[in-house]
Amino acid sequence: MAAAPPLYPGQSVAEPAETATSAQASATLRRGGAFVLFAQAVKLILQLGATAVLARLLSPEEFGLISLVTPLVAFFTVFRDIGLTAATIYNDDITDAEVSSLFWINSAAGVVLAASICLLAPLVASFYHDHRLTALLSVMAATFIINGIGAQYQALLQRLLRFKALTVIDVVSNLIGTAIGIVAALRGAGYWSLVLIPVFTQVFSLAFTVCISRWHPQLPRWERRTGTMARFGSAVTGFNLLNYFARNADNLLIGKWWGLEALGYYGRAYSLMMAPLSQVIYPLNQVVVPVLTRLNREPLAYAATYRGLMRQIMLVCVPLVTWLIVGRYWLIELLLGSRWRAVVTIFLPLAFAALVQPMNNSAGWLMMSQGRARHVFQWGVIGGVLTVASLLLGLPAGAQGVAISYAAVQVAIVTPLLWWFACRGSSVRMSDLFAAAAPLWAIGACCGLTFEWVRLLCARWNIEWSAPAGLAIAFVWIFGGSGLLLMSFRSGRQLLSTAASGLRSMLRRPSD
Repeated sequence: MAAAPPLYPGQSVAEPAETATSAQASATLRRGGAFVLFAQAVKLILQLGATAVLARLLSPEEFGLISLVTPLVAFFTVFRDIGLTAATIYNDDITDAEVSSLFWINSAAGVVLAASICLLAPLVASFYHDHRLTALLSVMAATFIINGIGAQYQALLQRLLRFKALTVIDVVSNLIGTAIGIVAALRGAGYWSLVLIPVFTQVFSLAFTVCISRWHPQLPRWERRTGTMARFGSAVTGFNLLNYFARNADNLLIGKWWGLEALGYYGRAYSLMMAPLSQVIYPLNQVVVPVLTRLNREPLAYAATYRGLMRQIMLVCVPLVTWLIVGRYWLIELLLGSRWRAVVTIFLPLAFAALVQPMNNSAGWLMMSQGRARHVFQWGVIGGVLTVASLLLGLPAGAQGVAISYAAVQVAIVTPLLWWFACRGSSVRMSDLFAAAAPLWAIGACCGLTFEWVRLLCARWNIEWSAPAGLAIAFVWIFGGSGLLLMSFRSGRQLLSTAASGLRSMLRRPSD
């Protein structure tokens, strides 16, 4: 087959498909993943700092008001790119004309989605008996037009693995958007300050993306393969739709039956626990799935690459979650303040669900990279039913009951079932996933339990730590203890050595 025309001068669209060996895949994952995670760490610090400031300027009710509309916005986000960015990223021979065709479809979809939200806004306000939601949703609808225009620009940067450009744009845009929101809150804008953050973040993200890209769309034209690409993306959209209902049913149920205050507590607990993991797992999608896709013809290399990747992810996530668990009281006090103490009882059960979340999220990488679109959709049905059932089971006990029930079902039922589902017919086995996670879970449990014992002893002896000091001591104990335990056996030393290699790759200037 002849090479497809370049997307812009000097760039062949076939170039991203060159990664084909385990060594090349590992190198790509180390370079791309290390830089992306470093940028996401900076972004996480920014988000936590903004949370600390805004929690002191705004009330739980104002946060709860935003949480009411978040599920609706997230629902329409499912249809934001209609799966067409996936068609651009993973297609080996896509042409400039075909990307232009997808650009215009994405832009039109953004306008339609924005208009739909504006039309539904009065109904949402009537449902919750709060007229403020009409104007709030109408303003937030603008983000869909912006995202529609920028979807293919972002997809091309991901396709070419320009992770440096992507993460710099993400961090700088969030910095500007957050700064605008905080200034608005200081000037008394109330809940509107929370709306301005995503709007201005998207505005600046689009501006930076267009400026940095060397690609520009052609005039609208329907290409022969456009319909095929749309069908390819439909499976992704279908799964995202099902996943939306499962992931946002908690906000809808708690907000309707227990009110804005309970929803505000639950929303802050969920965000504080899941935000750190989202900074690790989701950004890796732009690197991991394209690399695994190109290893499909080498089952041994595919399995080895995935196992190595998951060990590295768990090496970061398990100590991080353990640290958040043991430092929960200080974390809530430092970031949210004393009036948010009720968050602690919701935060703790969600933390145990977070321990399995990295492995569960990566199951989607297996199915997507292997082209198992039908299985992705099937799991969307199964996982969605189990998640919603767990939320309904805990709802009579309030927000804390929802958190406990959700965590129990995720750990005891969803995790083993998902691992079996993702690994069937794959070169990756369930034992591979367990081998990657179990040692780090054991080390995390050892470090966490010993720290809790020491903390209780200090409390008995009337030794009090301030929130910053407590979090700092917990950080050294958990991460230092995990490192020492890993150094005590061979595979642990190898894991740390691989992590150090990835860190060195991050510190070198990555190629765009």
